[in-house]
Amino acid sequence: MAPGVFQITQKAFVVDRGRLLVLHDHGTGHGDLPGGRLEPEELFVDWRVALQRELVEELGDACTIDLAPSPTFHFPLVIAASGMGAVGFAWDATWRGGAVQVSDEHSGHTWVDLTTWTPGEGFVGHLRAAVVRWAALQGAR
Repeated sequence: MAPGVFQITQKAFVVDRGRLLVLHDHGTGHGDLPGGRLEPEELFVDWRVALQRELVEELGDACTIDLAPSPTFHFPLVIAASGMGAVGFAWDATWRGGAVQVSDEHSGHTWVDLTTWTPGEGFVGHLRAAVVRWAALQGAR
C-alpha cells in the first residue's frame, strides 16, 4: 500500500469574552475558522508563524490575536476546493482587538455566544466534527 498524500492545515478557535469568531465561506456559505494550509517552506519552521500569516491574510493586519503555545488537537479534513485530504491542527486563540477585514475567501463573519450556540451549527463535515470536539473540550475546562 502506498503512503497517503495530504496537506496540513491549521485552524484558530479565536475567542473573545465567551464568543467564538466564525467566518462564512464565500463559496458555500458554511461556517469556517480562520487559518489555512502550510506552504511547503513552512513545514520545518514554527507553525505558529505560518498560522499568524494566515490570520493576517484572512482577517486583516489590524487584528491582534494571541495563539496558544501549541495545537490543542489534530483532526482529519477534506479541502473543499480540491477534495484533497488534509490533517488539521486546532489552535486555541484569544482575541486582543482590532477590526476584522475578511479576505475574499469569506463573505463575512459572526461572533457566536458560546453559552447559547449549538456547537457545530453552520459547519459541515470534518470541520463540524472538529468544532464539536473543541466545544466539548471547553466545557471540560
